[in-house]
Amino acid sequence: MNKVLKGLVAVVSTAAMAIAGFAGAASATAAEDYSITITPAKAGHVYEAYQVFTGNLDASTGVLGNVAWGTGIDRDQLNGEGASSLIKGKTAAEVSEALAQKSSNSADAKAYAKAFGGVLSTTHKNSGTFDDANKAYTISGLAAGYYLIQDEAGSVIGDDSYTSFILEVTRTNTIVAPKSTTPTVDKKVQDEVADKDQNADDNGWGDTADHDINKSFRFKLNATIPGSADLADYTKYEVKFTDTMSKGVTFESLDSVIKVKGKDASGADKTWNVAENQYNASSVTADPTTGNQSWTLTISDVIAACNGINITEGFSVEVVYKAHLNEKATVTTSNGSTDNANAVYLEYSNNPNAEGLGTTSEKKVYVYTFGITNKKVADSTDGTPLKDAGFTLYTDTNCEHEYALIWDNTLEAYRPVKTGETGVEMKSNAKGRFPIKGLDAGIYYLKETTTPAGYTTAAVQTVKINAAHEVTAEGTPNVTLSQDSTMSNVIVDKSGSSLPSTGGMGTTVLYAAGAAIVLVAAFGIAF
Repeated sequence: MNKVLKGLVAVVSTAAMAIAGFAGAASATAAEDYSITITPAKAGHVYEAYQVFTGNLDASTGVLGNVAWGTGIDRDQLNGEGASSLIKGKTAAEVSEALAQKSSNSADAKAYAKAFGGVLSTTHKNSGTFDDANKAYTISGLAAGYYLIQDEAGSVIGDDSYTSFILEVTRTNTIVAPKSTTPTVDKKVQDEVADKDQNADDNGWGDTADHDINKSFRFKLNATIPGSADLADYTKYEVKFTDTMSKGVTFESLDSVIKVKGKDASGADKTWNVAENQYNASSVTADPTTGNQSWTLTISDVIAACNGINITEGFSVEVVYKAHLNEKATVTTSNGSTDNANAVYLEYSNNPNAEGLGTTSEKKVYVYTFGITNKKVADSTDGTPLKDAGFTLYTDTNCEHEYALIWDNTLEAYRPVKTGETGVEMKSNAKGRFPIKGLDAGIYYLKETTTPAGYTTAAVQTVKINAAHEVTAEGTPNVTLSQDSTMSNVIVDKSGSSLPSTGGMGTTVLYAAGAAIVLVAAFGIAF
């Protein structure tokens, strides 16, 4: 490619920003039968080509002679205040001769491409058609010349990026590759290792978790921007996380510094801690209709925030924050799904030629919390409910470590206490019931601490919640509770023994016999 460039005198070749070569040579012709094919191309992309230079093309060498400004350049803008000094007030021959001295994909060549992009004629653009079968976009019917190719403004949507400017000489069917990267975003929730997601890592980070209401746990967000030489075309690079929590989750705080992992100029792996003044974390806002909450975290320029980073090697951004389930969380009592969904999507710089953000698809994780039902009854044949029996939940077999609970009118159940609350003794109601909601998976011990009069205290009851959870291949959360899980408990109190009475006529007879013995004794003493 450089050999072609050095052979040009007041001509221009394909070197400036092309990242793919020619598809073969053709004989020179003046007919407008040239084409440019961009492949691989994504459905929905609309590319447009602007003729920067026109002239006499030797299709066998790719050399353009008698260079003049093409139809795609706006002459008024060319001499206007906004034009780059590289091209402002200059003839096409002067610009092409200077450009011919630049190397392929050099910063200087890219600077010329950007300069052309600022003076394009909106009335002289060439568009084409998309071939879904071959994933190719072809612009046909082009005259000989040097063309700037770009995405049509507004045509890039979703998790895609605008391509960098591409400059090509048309020679029969020129094939070029689009120059863009597609970032991704991931979200994980941390669980205790003992009952983690079935596909979680060794530290408990997975797509599902289970936790107590009002107990802190952590979410992790991770953006990945794949490496590409074309990232060098960005002078700044923005990433913005938008995190959405269900109404049953309460945001607490960022758990650690924001980390960017990439490579420095020497190619060595490096981690940058983003300073507080280099990112902005918004406050949490709630949707008045759904109750779902959202917040954002933005690094407006990763390049500026991470001194010395080489973004062409790719990089990732990690955000960890603390949260807890609240009283609005969906409580699970059987196998199945949950509504406690939490999501994130990423916006990122997607246009090296102008301002603009692309958007990734959403990633969701899920958090379970469990509920159990308890009923206190007498050992009668009909299982008569017992009211006002008192119970306390413990986490150890010796019942020394209380699991503090408090009654919640909204849940109509006992739940784990939150900061500032004091646990209470659970009491069975008139139906003998005292449900508990908001428990993590695990083993608990239910001890009767107040026994109704006339009954014997029941033995300590073991409560087991053994849950296997994951996101299925269909993308839905699922939990399976083991058969030995005790989600419904009946505690039986035995009535006390009915002891025989010693009152009534027996007492009178006893008294009379006693009096007779006293009299006999008195006569005996007198005698």
